[in-house]
Amino acid sequence: MERQKQEKELDKIEKYQLVREEIRKLWRLKKETVMPVVKGALGAVSDMFDQQIGKLGTTIRLEVLKKTALLETDRLRRNVLSI
Repeated sequence: MERQKQEKELDKIEKYQLVREEIRKLWRLKKETVMPVVKGALGAVSDMFDQQIGKLGTTIRLEVLKKTALLETDRLRRNVLSI
């Protein structure tokens, strides 16, 4: 499972390289970083989640993220079953 999350993180880093370059040019940045946050449908996150969020200088409580993921998964399930 952890390997899948690491692969998804690498995919996101690659996916957003062009966006990163455009932002760097537009805002004339000297340094920019793509920080992938991979969240599973049930709220699972990478072991690096706390480090990545810490680099942003903000706090996101993992419990809130998990609750949001579960509620959204349930909403999607209800929508699919009501079709």
